[in-house]
Amino acid sequence: MRCMTIRSLLLALVLAVGAVGCGKTGRYNIRVTIAPELRDVSEEVHIVGVNDTDLARWNDRSMTQYWLNVGPEQDDVYRMVFGRGFASTNILSAEDEIWSRWKSLGARHLFILSLYPMGAKDDTGSADPRRLYLPMEKKRWKISPFKVRDEIVIEVRPAPEGLKCLTPPNPE
Repeated sequence: MRCMTIRSLLLALVLAVGAVGCGKTGRYNIRVTIAPELRDVSEEVHIVGVNDTDLARWNDRSMTQYWLNVGPEQDDVYRMVFGRGFASTNILSAEDEIWSRWKSLGARHLFILSLYPMGAKDDTGSADPRRLYLPMEKKRWKISPFKVRDEIVIEVRPAPEGLKCLTPPNPE
């Protein structure tokens, strides 16, 4: 009986470790290309790695308040600037040090935040067109046909009507 209990515990442990392994997060190349209609307007895009504890807070956060209170003290935010005199495409490299910071915080989710459309009504989650949620789990992303050393490239487009992910994740 005791031997059977130990076997059951070991089996449960192996299954638990396997289940945790399935949810491994990855680093991705995130290519953000601004829509032609916004190329001459000043636009800023932020990418934030978020852990499970902070997920609801970032999902419910007022985008209007976020953009009113942006400051340099936000070390865990990756910033991209677009507009006249700036490139129309920016890439957050899978090799960038921000991924290590996000990993140290236990980040499993990404939020991409945009200023546009200006004056949009605050809403939760992706119902607010200025906020785009992306999972970080490896199993949710396919290798891009534009691959760089088998790395995943996630394409995002800020547009007048809001953020769009051109590389949709796999279903859960």
